[in-house]
Amino acid sequence: MKRREPPYLATWMLRHLTAGYRDEALDGDLIEAFRLGRSNAWYWQQVAIACIHSWCNSLCARGPVLVFALLWSMLAPAWFATIDSIETSSAIGKASQQFQSVWLPLALIGWMVIHTVFFWAGLLVYRSVHRVLHKPLPQQSAQRSFWIAAFVFPFISGVTFLVADLYWYSIPSLCQARLASSFVGQVSDLSFLADFIRFPYFAAMLIALWGTAHEHGNDQADEPFIDSTTNPI
Repeated sequence: MKRREPPYLATWMLRHLTAGYRDEALDGDLIEAFRLGRSNAWYWQQVAIACIHSWCNSLCARGPVLVFALLWSMLAPAWFATIDSIETSSAIGKASQQFQSVWLPLALIGWMVIHTVFFWAGLLVYRSVHRVLHKPLPQQSAQRSFWIAAFVFPFISGVTFLVADLYWYSIPSLCQARLASSFVGQVSDLSFLADFIRFPYFAAMLIALWGTAHEHGNDQADEPFIDSTTNPI
């Protein structure tokens, strides 16, 4: 007699779309229950519960990461304005003329170094806060976050500003917007332009710290609750 198998797509979702570590025991329990007579609808329902529950727990466990990434990215417009003032200074203009043949790679390296400093400063603050709260981050994942931020940001920033170049003049709130002149004004600016500048910084910081929260959090939080008493449909 051919063994009854659950829907392939639902099983794939259970194994690949749940947050956290894969729970093989959960896979086995659901498949066994299905083979004992549970319906396709019941199996899909349990898979949906598992996915939603695991992602809710994962996001809750990463609440501090989300908050910190948001707060640190608030500084991005001020940092962006500072870099812009450096790039447009007369000293940089003279240097670009003097080293014209190699200026492009030098400028790219300098751009990456400057932004890496911004992220590394934020990561050091995040680690320091955890130490003060007596919740130190795992050493390996904390060190990895520094390199993730450095390599992820150029890609996210490049895509973001490519989109900006494509739609700059078609969006009035972009082409006509200007950042505030003061540091406080730039940090507190919630305009479309300021938030557009913040996005790549927020995304890169969030990605860099995502793994630290996962390893530092409670593994039990990622175990979804499955209602085994649900009647077959």
